[in-house]
Amino acid sequence: MITCPICQRPPTKRDGRDHRGRQRYACRPCDRDFTAGSSSIFAGYRWPAEVILAAVRWYLRYPLSARQVTELLAERGIDVSPRTVLTWAQNFAPQLAFATGPYRRRIGRRWYVDEVFMFRGAGKRYLYRAVD
Repeated sequence: MITCPICQRPPTKRDGRDHRGRQRYACRPCDRDFTAGSSSIFAGYRWPAEVILAAVRWYLRYPLSARQVTELLAERGIDVSPRTVLTWAQNFAPQLAFATGPYRRRIGRRWYVDEVFMFRGAGKRYLYRAVD
């Protein structure tokens, strides 16, 4: 059973449907109405969660500016401003980082150093890289 996002108690009564057709619940202890999507971090945003996550992933993963992400979204029929993409990235990036934490690869106990020689002009340079 779904719990109230405000007081965390189970609802006592179904309260019809909202304008999108989702089941609405009424919480008697705190006297609030809510739906299953009310407790989502994407609640209150105009665009669906898939659009927001795609924009944030593109912005953070690839070397794209907010304007370039806006152009990619415009090709898919989604009209947002670059400022909106930046706001989404600022709001959802910490939560995405926290959610992906358990899936990150563990850092090993052994590290190897890779040494590369580079010749630049007349001089010889060394480049050291740590490899897990």
